[in-house]
Amino acid sequence: MPADAQDAAADTNVRAGGGLGAEIRRLGSQTLIYGIGGAALQLVGVITLPILARVFSPTDYGLLELGMVVSAIFMILVDGGMASASQRSYFDYADAQERERRRVLVTAFAFQLVIGSIVAVLLVLGAEPLSDVLFDGRDESAVIVLIAVTLPAFSAAQFAREILRLELRAWSYLATSVAGAVVAAAVTVLAVVAWDTGISGAFAGALAGWVVGGVYGLLLVWRRLVARPSREELSIMLRYGLPLIPVALSLWSLSLIDRVMLSRIAGFDELGQYAVANRIAVPVLLIVTALSLAFSPFILALYQSDPERERRVRGRVLTDFTAALVLVGLVTALWARELGELVAPAFDEAFRSVGIVAFGLVAFGISGVVVAGISIARQTRWLTLYSMIAAGANIALNLVLIEPFGQVGAALATLAAYLLLSALYYRRAQILYPTPYRIGVVAATFALGLALMPLGAIEYGSWAVALAVKVAAVIAFVLALRPLGVVGPGDLRRARVWALGR
Repeated sequence: MPADAQDAAADTNVRAGGGLGAEIRRLGSQTLIYGIGGAALQLVGVITLPILARVFSPTDYGLLELGMVVSAIFMILVDGGMASASQRSYFDYADAQERERRRVLVTAFAFQLVIGSIVAVLLVLGAEPLSDVLFDGRDESAVIVLIAVTLPAFSAAQFAREILRLELRAWSYLATSVAGAVVAAAVTVLAVVAWDTGISGAFAGALAGWVVGGVYGLLLVWRRLVARPSREELSIMLRYGLPLIPVALSLWSLSLIDRVMLSRIAGFDELGQYAVANRIAVPVLLIVTALSLAFSPFILALYQSDPERERRVRGRVLTDFTAALVLVGLVTALWARELGELVAPAFDEAFRSVGIVAFGLVAFGISGVVVAGISIARQTRWLTLYSMIAAGANIALNLVLIEPFGQVGAALATLAAYLLLSALYYRRAQILYPTPYRIGVVAATFALGLALMPLGAIEYGSWAVALAVKVAAVIAFVLALRPLGVVGPGDLRRARVWALGR
């Protein structure tokens, strides 16, 4: 069947799904709440940016970003694939099988704490030589020690939030996230500004936030952790989760290796500019984080009760989610220069890569939806293969593009790698567990946003002309959603009723 005919058929199936709008709205409400929770963690970097960007030089900010990359690597290792594995095993049991579900959670949590403690001890013992290697001879061993001490607290906080997600306790999830984020931001600002601790102050703030989030979260879920760990459940989860470690590391390389390569090829100053660009693009990341937090337990629960309905809902989610992401990415890209001047005026080159970073995050968000078919089919080995392929492509492109283009080259490499990852995930998922996606509409929506994105990097000479061009670009994109097929007549009628109250 031709691609256009497949898209039309998929659209008919989705819109005829009966009540799918209710499922989408339910997912949307959960995504909003989880989004605020996820945003609380991401917004620490955004809230502290105007302060840190005035205290730190671009080189200092580059060192801070590299430290955050190191922290992310060890958090991946400590997770050990248990977050995803415990989630999948949790939904192997029905709601009535409370004891079995508790056994899954306790087993995964105990494993994470043991791994986190071991890695923390090793990091403390090797702090000085690791600092020399990572920070180009600079003595940042205090940062390594702070990262190490953070790992057990991270395990506790993240797993408590994972339990809250599985139980769809979105408001409790929000409360733990906000509490940790507020403490993290406050301690970071106090340590850097009042105590003059340098970049280690930011890591002290992160530690304080994870400790508060962990203690609060465990108080909310401790009853779910009253059980005896199971070797059988651990074996099942390790078979599912261990292949996800190279996946997570490969995804890390997709999202963070460009920082390491920038620091080595172009220097810490260029890395600092790129770090700020990533902070400015954070609205897109917040939406991606929000949906990823809400999406997996929502889809697995729906799959358990009605697999066919789950396919239709997921097919519609991809179309709507892509349009929303592209719109936010486009707005962020168009006003990148103005946002940069507002929050970090000393980082006057950061705006050049904001739009590319934003659309790389859009592609990453798309991959997070289309990969669901592979996860449902329990074929995680494909995730390992494809993420490694995309990571290899990213590294190769960074080697080619960073030297001539600096931070822009790093952003282009990451965008291309995320697009490759999405394509690979989509192809395999459709073989293993076909879903009625409207992939032609999704591709056209992304392409239109990408075509309009460069308008944000142009110097117009007049703020009035710049405003007119950028507003016109946003309006053109929104109006194009109807002919592209993202929005149908029924959607317009419902929007009119909602807006006018009749």
